[in-house]
Amino acid sequence: KEGGKIVSFSKDKRYLRAEFLVDVPIVGKDADDVEWYFTPDDTVVQFRAERRSGQPDFGKNRDRLEALRIRLGWEVLPVLRNRQRA
Repeated sequence: KEGGKIVSFSKDKRYLRAEFLVDVPIVGKDADDVEWYFTPDDTVVQFRAERRSGQPDFGKNRDRLEALRIRLGWEVLPVLRNRQRA
């Protein structure tokens, strides 16, 4: 399986940034940047991912993060609306 590399994390280890190097057809090499924030005093993990070049990733980051969530046994939470869980 493809693997990423941790490129930075905060001293309190609540923030983590990793990069995943990818080969994009026609475009060539690129990187996907992924960030996680482990919310203090909560079990919620916030995350985001984006292709560094801004080119579309055709769902690759969503698939990668969903596979990781499943491997870790994390549950899906409803999206927050107006700071309230739906």
